[in-house]
Amino acid sequence: MSGYLTEAQEINIEFARRAMETWTEAFREQSELNQRMIQRLYGEAEGQTDAWQGLVQDWMSSYSAPFNPFGSANPFDFSFASAPRRPRATPSG
Repeated sequence: MSGYLTEAQEINIEFARRAMETWTEAFREQSELNQRMIQRLYGEAEGQTDAWQGLVQDWMSSYSAPFNPFGSANPFDFSFASAPRRPRATPSG
């Protein structure tokens, strides 16, 4: 009977060892897949960001280049410090 128990215990230990190896390998492979997917998504997002920046820059330059009543000032810059000042009309009195 003790031989049977010893053999059953060894079988259980081997089963547990293989189960742990299988789970460890599965987690490692899943981590690698996740890392590759994140790198791919990051690369695509970076490309889309570059495309949008180029599109916005092209749009801004195409709408400000043909007619710019502000001279060389950027029409999309709303800081009034750089805007040319107009002389005030003085009340005649």
